[in-house]
Amino acid sequence: HLSNGILPCVNNFLIYNSGMDLLTTKQAGKILNVCSSRVRQLHLAGLLPAQRVGRDLVLLLKDVEKFAKTMNHTPGRPKNNPEE
Repeated sequence: HLSNGILPCVNNFLIYNSGMDLLTTKQAGKILNVCSSRVRQLHLAGLLPAQRVGRDLVLLLKDVEKFAKTMNHTPGRPKNNPEE
């Protein structure tokens, strides 16, 4: 985000950051190593708090970091034999 407290446009809205670090679903996905669609799914499942801005979601960095600590996610397909 920008140092002046304003994030880039989300759905043509400028988001004013009042001391809290706000993220788009794409930015949150990079932190969590998942795609932005998965971030939206996590929100809809009630696992990741977010706010709607128009049709987009905005997340707090602290919430994403907290969720990342609880996530047990290894990228890629699961192995056929879990002992490998």
